[in-house]
Amino acid sequence: MAIVAGTAGSPLGFVLIKHDVAIALAVVPKLFRRIDDWLTVMVAVPLLALIARVAVGGLPSDRRSMLGVAITALIAAGVAKLLIERLRFHRADGVLAHEAQRLRARVGYAVSLTLGAFVMAIATLAVLGLFDENGILIGGCIGLSVGVLLPLVQAHGHRLRGRIASPGLHRFPRAWIAAAAVSVGVGVGSVFIPSSHDLNAIVIISYALGVLALTARVDAEVVRFMTLVGHGGLSLLRHWLSVQIALLWPLAILLMVAGSWPLAIAICLVSIAVPLVTALRILAYRALSPLVADWTVALVVGAAGYAGFTLPPLGGVIIAIAMLGLARRGANARWLLQ
Repeated sequence: MAIVAGTAGSPLGFVLIKHDVAIALAVVPKLFRRIDDWLTVMVAVPLLALIARVAVGGLPSDRRSMLGVAITALIAAGVAKLLIERLRFHRADGVLAHEAQRLRARVGYAVSLTLGAFVMAIATLAVLGLFDENGILIGGCIGLSVGVLLPLVQAHGHRLRGRIASPGLHRFPRAWIAAAAVSVGVGVGSVFIPSSHDLNAIVIISYALGVLALTARVDAEVVRFMTLVGHGGLSLLRHWLSVQIALLWPLAILLMVAGSWPLAIAICLVSIAVPLVTALRILAYRALSPLVADWTVALVVGAAGYAGFTLPPLGGVIIAIAMLGLARRGANARWLLQ
């Protein structure tokens, strides 16, 4: 009620953004209740930024331009998706639903969030040494388009996600086989699709993005609850990774057999990276608080990626050591309640 009272008289239609800012300010202290949470953020963020800047500095100019566009697009897509979902929440279920029906309030919310995202994108690109006006314009347009479409895709894909979710695959082998059949079908189709205008690559990339959207989410609360009721690390990995393996690995194998090496290499990298990152997140959520776990995974992935550019086997060693350490710590903290 205090939040509502503090935002009800906001001028210029900024009542919704002030409401969300008040919520964020109330939540932040709860996320940093322990000293190790603060130390993780204060050490991990500068270290990741330094590693990323060094890695980016060694790339050719065309790749740096593409990377800048990609980062801008990701930020723009995330903000557009967040904007649509929060406005939908405010209009339907929020405590300020009456205010959210007003055009002025919605415009003020959209303008504030967009400006904040613009500043964040510029700061991120400047820190990484990727600032470019054309890249920001192109990436922003691409990201906004994707962000507007994502809520629609997720809304219609909710049922599909429930049907192909890993618990179903774990319990019903036919569903696992069906997922592998879909992967093979996409591979066979891509082989016969004309390569003019990179149509086959578009199909493969779209399929990979769809798999990520449907299977990449890992809920920290679910992981911790399953751990609490007795599921071990292997059980949790099988619970989440089976669907990713079924949907990605048959496609990668088929493309290698067909000799489509550029696409095969790309899908092989995705087929290895996605389950590895998912496994890292699962093991980290078993062992650490959600915030520290997210930063730990980001740090490990950043260090492994940087090491992979200089000495590829070293990247795998870093991930293996991190997974073993998290698995041991998670086993000892099985009954830890946060």
